[in-house]
Amino acid sequence: MERSSQYAAKFIRDLSALVERLAARDIVIGSLHTEYSSFGSWQLIAIKHHEAVRFRWDGRDGYLTVAGSPMPDSRTQKEWREEVVKGFDRVAGDDPQLFVDQYLTKRFPI
Repeated sequence: MERSSQYAAKFIRDLSALVERLAARDIVIGSLHTEYSSFGSWQLIAIKHHEAVRFRWDGRDGYLTVAGSPMPDSRTQKEWREEVVKGFDRVAGDDPQLFVDQYLTKRFPI
């Protein structure tokens, strides 16, 4: 049986792997906030081409909320507009991180 410290480390490694995949496509992670102790919830803000996309994963309820905002420069306050709210069945193997990867691949094609 794994200890919770090992689960927490895997949680961070999985998110780090997502960040690396996105960086390889020149997508900047402007912010990443994780809460392992809050059911593995996290928030990630991805930036490319003067556009920001925010992903909020609610680990307790299994919902991912996606919002977008134009970002002409770093000083401009973001005006988030909700784009998607998607429920995930973790038992069935749904993966919110894979969804983020695929969503940004479509949003910012190479």
